Parts: sequence; C-alpha cells; structure tokens
Amino acid sequence: MNRRTRAIAAGGAVAAALIAALGYLLVRSTPGPVPAPAVREVSGDTIVTAIHEVPKTVEATGVVVSAREVVLASKVLAAVTELRAREGAAVKAGDVLIALDDRDLRADLERAEAERSNAVSRFERLTPLAAQGLASPQTLEDAERALKVAEAARASAAALLAATTIRAPFDAVVTDRAIEVGDMATPGRPLLTVEDAGSLRLEVTVAGEAAGAIRRGARAEVVIDALGGEPLDGSVGVVIPRADPATQSVTVKVVFPRVPGLKSGMYGRARFEVGREAALAVSVAAVSSVGALDRVYVIDAEGVVRARLVRIGRRLGAEVEVLSGLDEGERVLADAARGVDGARFTGPPAP
Repeated sequence: MNRRTRAIAAGGAVAAALIAALGYLLVRSTPGPVPAPAVREVSGDTIVTAIHEVPKTVEATGVVVSAREVVLASKVLAAVTELRAREGAAVKAGDVLIALDDRDLRADLERAEAERSNAVSRFERLTPLAAQGLASPQTLEDAERALKVAEAARASAAALLAATTIRAPFDAVVTDRAIEVGDMATPGRPLLTVEDAGSLRLEVTVAGEAAGAIRRGARAEVVIDALGGEPLDGSVGVVIPRADPATQSVTVKVVFPRVPGLKSGMYGRARFEVGREAALAVSVAAVSSVGALDRVYVIDAEGVVRARLVRIGRRLGAEVEVLSGLDEGERVLADAARGVDGARFTGPPAP
C-alpha cells in the first residue's frame, strides 16, 4: 500500500469516527415526549341567570341645605360696637349676636317720650274744659290727634332703638359673617347668616318626565359621599309644583335623619323608586371586580369554566344588575373567588 492509499484510508476512518460521534450527540439531545399539563378542576355551587322584576329607580344629585336659613341685617344706620358670634358658633333663640351704637337713637326716644308727655298733659287739661264748654270741640280733637302722633313717634323711636340689638331668631349655627366691630351697618346690609342645623335636607333636581312619578312621602335612599357613602333612609318632603323653564327639571326636597358630620353645602344623591322593571341580575358574590373590570365565571356546554367580562349596574340588595356580557339561562359560578379560567368544572349538575 503506497503512501496515498494509506492517507485516504486514514481520512476515511476519521470521517467515520466524526459521523458516529455526531450521531451519538443527536440521539442524546433529542427530547422525549412532553407530558401534557394537568387540567385544574373547580367545584362549587352554580346559579342560572334569569330575568327578575326589580325596582325601577331614578337617581338625582343635589346639595344639602337647611330648611331654615336667615340672613340677619340692620334696620338702622349705626356702627357695630359688639360682635358676639362668629362662623361656627352655636346660638340659642334670643341670644344677642350683634350690638350697634345706640346713642343717637336713645336720644331720639327720649325726645319722643317728652313730646308724648306734653301731648298727654295738654289733652288731659283740655278734656274737662271741653266738657264745661270752656274749650271748643275742635281744640280737644286737635289735642287728641297730637297725642296719637306723639305716641306713634315714641313707638317708632323705641322700635329703632330695639333694632340696635340683633338677636338669634331660633336655635341655630352661624354660617357666614359679613361685618366686623367698627364697621358701619346700613339698612338691608347682610351682617350674619344663621341656619337651623337640626333641619338639614337634600335638595335635588329631577328631570321633568321622571319627577311626575315621585310623590310626597315616598321613600328615598340618600347617599352623602363625604360621609362614607352609606345609604340613609329618607323620604320625599316636598315636590316643587313648578318646572325650571330652561331645563324642565323639578326640585325635590328629601328629608332624612341627621348624622354626625353632616353639614350644609355637601353634595348628595337621592334614589327614588318609580315602578318596576325587568332586569338580569346575579348574586354579588358571583362577580369578581379588579380595578374597573368586572367579570363572572361561566360554565360552557363542555363543562369548562370561562372568565367573562360584564358591565354591572345597580346594587339590588344581595344581587347586582348585569347590563351586558351575560344572557338569560347561562350558568355561572355562585362564588367568583373559586373561578379559574380554563378549569374543568366538577361540581353538581345544573340546577
């Protein structure tokens, strides 16, 4: 065997060895059969969706106001000498809230009393003289007329003097102040605003077509968001019998129990029942909420649990209205917390 033949033979042996090694590696790296993932199973009670007759409601927003609110103003022109109540102060009926400078008016009352005293003396002196014929009837009549004028002037002066002391008209809370000690109070100028904190109510505006179904005394559910949003039982106190010309809405005044922290000016919502209507509803527990998304777990014809996004509406006691995403007759898990999308349902058959 010559050198060339030996070289070819050696090369062939090396190539055969490489091919054998590569085949071995390919066999070692080829994966075996992949096991199928385990299918999760879910069990639990189910409900079949159905159409129910539920209350038809109307919701309206408004503001908490006091049934009694009074703006106190001055009847005279005088400087403020005392201010005994400020914003937030609780006052009793008859309490002095503001005192005005009364020196000029007190002098006017003294002058009016003196003039009345003179008129009384003249009338009393002329009365017996007229009876004896020593004074004419016209003179006595003029004296009587002058006495009445003097008495009226005295009463007016006394009333103006009394107006320099401004009192609380009822048990109230001071909600606004527009004057300070030393300011000049002028007739008609607002000084203090007081309101009866014990008679707060919610005033809402309701669209005209819906307001026609709301009656005085009807139950109303009130929610004041600033107080936590817990529903309060209220009732319709007044339905204003006049619609707003621009919006065609009607004002409805709702009374409800006073609760701690309630203040006038807070926003609130009132919900009125105006009839009955059909709606698709499921139990609250059947709905799972994540952020702004709501979903239920539907069991399909093959017994597989499928997550389904839904749009929910009103809370109806232990149920919630489903506006879209579900059809009547579909079967859903009664407890959404047990739901797993894609799992096989192993619970009891459909009710």
